[in-house]
Amino acid sequence: MTQVGQVTNNRKGFEVNSEFEVKKFKFNLGYSNSREIENISSQITYGHPVNGLALSRFWRWGFPANVGPYGNLTKVYRSVFETVNLTDVTPTKQPLNQKYFNVLEVNAKFRTKVLNKDLYINYLGSYSSVQNFYSNVTVFTEKAYLRAYYHQLEAYLKLTKAVVWTNYAGWERIIANYDTEINAVTRRPRNQTGYGFATGLDIEMSKGTGLYLRQRWMDYFDSSFPDNKYSGWESTVEVKIFF
Repeated sequence: MTQVGQVTNNRKGFEVNSEFEVKKFKFNLGYSNSREIENISSQITYGHPVNGLALSRFWRWGFPANVGPYGNLTKVYRSVFETVNLTDVTPTKQPLNQKYFNVLEVNAKFRTKVLNKDLYINYLGSYSSVQNFYSNVTVFTEKAYLRAYYHQLEAYLKLTKAVVWTNYAGWERIIANYDTEINAVTRRPRNQTGYGFATGLDIEMSKGTGLYLRQRWMDYFDSSFPDNKYSGWESTVEVKIFF
């Protein structure tokens, strides 16, 4: 499962993007509809954008595959993706059906002033599904192998010329159907919920040099796979130099 505009192999389809403004709001809508060229894989992979960066730091010095409590997580640069296996397959684990992919993304931006300070608000929502039949839009029912919904809200308040107060809130839901692997104990497929909240400061120390302070709280659990959970805090201090 990929974002609109992201390239992948063994796929054909089309994408549409549109931008427009409504008073102080700027909108960008993205739509993707695609299918496999050949049904050669019985797996689906998807990301966790809400807490993916923090989760990738669990494995600081490498890029391991098949990690996590159920061995289905793979770390890539500054992110993590998860693999789910299909069960509507042949005795030799070959998929019976081609997979069809739908993605709808909504990006909204808003600018205003609070106490005479510039405030910028940015929302990104993504609604994706994978299923074994063609659909014009994202499938929101259990007919889909997998459904993934992501909501991310960011707010930036410019306190001074050199200091910006940044805030973030994210929520994700991933739901699979019974044509995917189930837990041996609960007898249910994936049902995942993740949250992320963060606040911090962006400080311009000099031209081309910035100090970035972040405090994040995160929580994630799968009601069907009880060992697949984490929660906690992350504090980061970064100095970036641009030249």
